[in-house]
Amino acid sequence: ANWMEARGYPADVGPFVIATIAISIALLILFFFLYPDPGELAKQVAKVEAAENPDSIENAAPRTLFQIFTSPTVLLALLSMTISYFVMAFVMVITPLHMDHHDHGLANVSLVISAHTMGMFGLSFLTGWLIDKFGRIAMIRTGVLVLIAACVLAPVSPTLAPLSLALFLLGLGWNFCYVAGSSLLSDALAAHERGRAQGASELFVAVGAGAASLSVGAIFAQGDYLLVSGVGLAFSFVLLVCSFVLNRTTSHKALSDK
Repeated sequence: ANWMEARGYPADVGPFVIATIAISIALLILFFFLYPDPGELAKQVAKVEAAENPDSIENAAPRTLFQIFTSPTVLLALLSMTISYFVMAFVMVITPLHMDHHDHGLANVSLVISAHTMGMFGLSFLTGWLIDKFGRIAMIRTGVLVLIAACVLAPVSPTLAPLSLALFLLGLGWNFCYVAGSSLLSDALAAHERGRAQGASELFVAVGAGAASLSVGAIFAQGDYLLVSGVGLAFSFVLLVCSFVLNRTTSHKALSDK
């Protein structure tokens, strides 16, 4: 902050500069030192699986993106990632303004967003184990329930502790839904489909997150933080219903194919 102010810039510019430098370093490390390429490893594994298992998805006929994304499993994975990201971004980005309206200083805002970031990434080492143990669908539903709890708790009180807990849960629910959805998507794709399909899915996720950031200000102006949380709650319930409907569709299709 002092470094920025000494050069005539606002103090808040400092974190953005540091983040830009850190991301640039990470990009260079990945570009020059990530070896072997994970994509090449995936192709090698796919060849082995195709040779050992005639029924493997690796031996299936190539599909168009439309065919891929109309598959119930892929659609559920996409909805899990997109809706959870929408809900997380929708509630999170407006929380600092909500806190400012209730006379919280920058230190308190930082604590709440730190709790949120901890929820998003701090338990990621555990998320993969939980997904493998309990299954992708179960963890998507667990993530949705955590998002629902966050949306219910967030508007209850503007004080520091409830907001910190709510934002932590918001990040954790997103973590469960996003990682489980990503795993479900990868499972449903052949190696030669993953580049196209995962790239397209990230586009949907980015559009959803952008829509959340662009629209939440208008919602906040109309109904304050309570309405923002209500919208997040509604979208979370939509995802919960989809997890049952699409999973049932997948189960029925699997039975009919036998």
